Amino acid sequence: TARRLLAGYLLRDEGRGMVSVPYCELHAHEGEIATLVFYERESCQRLLGRVYVTAATLISHLPDKTNCFQVDGAYYCARTQPEKELWYRALNNIQVKLLNCAPMPTRSQLKHWRRSVAECAAKVEESRASSSPPRVSDIKAIRSRNGTLVGAAAAAAT
Repeated sequence: TARRLLAGYLLRDEGRGMVSVPYCELHAHEGEIATLVFYERESCQRLLGRVYVTAATLISHLPDKTNCFQVDGAYYCARTQPEKELWYRALNNIQVKLLNCAPMPTRSQLKHWRRSVAECAAKVEESRASSSPPRVSDIKAIRSRNGTLVGAAAAAAT
């Protein structure tokens, strides 16, 4: 957790109509790689897996009216659109650093990034009360792209 920039629960498409809700941590880059780590719970005691983020990793922003995004071929769904935007922005910022061969962040830089993320996260929390959960109609729009995610996300939306 020393390199953690952002953390929280996300729906994750596991394929074959299965979905999980891991506790996810986005870690700052080291060299040419950043890491998205998955744990069973927020205590971070049982590691479930990780995705390595590089300059070439596909990071996609799915349709505006959904809470979904994609990292390296896997689909994730946040609780709200502002939360999705926070994850997407953090992932993109890291990828820009990787594309520009930025040096490993110092403790001071990590502290500054965390403060910025915390400010954005506070706004997400404020907006959560006024946000509605994903609508099945929005998720159906993704079906034409990837039917696996729809079943998992639709179940969570109802």
